[in-house]
Amino acid sequence: MIFDSLEEAMNNLDTFISYDIDAFIKYFKISLHYTESLPENINGYTVPLTRTMFINEHARNKLFVKHHEFIHCLLDENAEPLIESVYMEGTRIEHRADVGALAMMIK
Repeated sequence: MIFDSLEEAMNNLDTFISYDIDAFIKYFKISLHYTESLPENINGYTVPLTRTMFINEHARNKLFVKHHEFIHCLLDENAEPLIESVYMEGTRIEHRADVGALAMMIK
């Protein structure tokens, strides 16, 4: 966990010149991997403790998934993978990652 809240994270990101997701990933030293070995219903997953993101090569909207998983790296403190899939939809953690991803993409 880098930030305590989505508001704190977004305020920090606002200090950057642009909302370039790849620059943010590099700045926060997050490891990003694309993989074809995930099931179709899993778009991506993150291990927040190690700041590692995995994106399914077959995901329809990889850009959104990248933003979503990035938010997990900023806000969640967990040694277990956080998985974006139909199984996790509707949880508070997933909702917060969705809101953060959309806010970043709009900016």
